[in-house]
Amino acid sequence: MRRLRVRAAIAGTITVLLLGMASPAASAPALRLTKVADIDGLTVMAARAGTRTLYVGQQSGVVRTLRNGKLSETPALDLRERVSQDGGERGLLGLTFSPDGTLMYVHYSDTDGNTQVDQYAMRGRNADPASRKSILQVEQPQPNHNGGQLAFGPDGYLYPRTR
Repeated sequence: MRRLRVRAAIAGTITVLLLGMASPAASAPALRLTKVADIDGLTVMAARAGTRTLYVGQQSGVVRTLRNGKLSETPALDLRERVSQDGGERGLLGLTFSPDGTLMYVHYSDTDGNTQVDQYAMRGRNADPASRKSILQVEQPQPNHNGGQLAFGPDGYLYPRTR
């Protein structure tokens, strides 16, 4: 039996999708959803190299860890004072890690509604707030259509989507 493991966010709930074919001749894959956690305002998830911990970001600016089905009560990073709380298409919108897992990158709408990408050094499972380094700032003329995805390309460069 071949199994493919995919993680997806659906309506604020992290769900693990297991797709499996009973046999190569089966016409449709079997699908099973497993509820892992309820998270309000979920906007992003990221895995970190060297750990089985999943990092989840909330629009409000809080990044939490999810490990063995348990959501941390203490944030791995709390950006609520920096992040726009206007709702809509603003807030914490992106999260990724350097390929070696030593740095966390976050993409958010700041309190002025502009795009901000910051870098933080990781200390254990948490980001070190004192290590904050601003990587990119983009003035946004409108409060809507904000991007947020962050990803490292095969060339090793960080690619943010700001619109």
